Amino acid sequence: MTACTICGKENPAGAEYCEDCGAALTPASETATPTTGTATPVEAQGDEATDTGSPPSTPEDAATSAATEFSTPLPEGDPAPTPASAPTAVANPRLAVKRYGAVTTEEIPLQGERLVVGRFDPESGPVDIDLSAIPESGQLSRHHAELYREADGGWYVKDLGSTNGVFVKRPDSSTFGPRITAPVALNPGDEVAFGNARFLFKAD
Repeated sequence: MTACTICGKENPAGAEYCEDCGAALTPASETATPTTGTATPVEAQGDEATDTGSPPSTPEDAATSAATEFSTPLPEGDPAPTPASAPTAVANPRLAVKRYGAVTTEEIPLQGERLVVGRFDPESGPVDIDLSAIPESGQLSRHHAELYREADGGWYVKDLGSTNGVFVKRPDSSTFGPRITAPVALNPGDEVAFGNARFLFKAD
């Protein structure tokens, strides 16, 4: 027998319509409603749907949502800091001799692209910036350091394996930094020392 879901009339097996009300009959196997299942997302979440937001409707939305959630935007208007050693293109570069804490009027123009600083020796020959005559020459190696200009227009200094080292002091520092072990950029106002011979890097 098949019971009508509208009026409850028991109809013969195989009948397609109820004998009393004429409603379409559904076989018992089809009228069984699953007892398990999940509620719609909105019903299951309740108030949480408002807090967490609806899930992305497409894979593209999901990717955009994930990128937004886990990425940290950079603050606007804050440029990246410039390293203290960043070179500056300069004109008329020169070294001003510094003694007893004061800059003298004696200056050495840097007129080449690569200049070796040191002192003359009969075995090694002349150098570009010969400091043999200065009082501090006893602390200088024959090939002490090199001053050179890069393609960006900035000047650099590097140690050529000297005995007493090369040191650089920035304008905002009261003391020299440690002995350099790699090329260092020079900007106007920096002080450079070859051993204990001190010079101020100047430019126009």
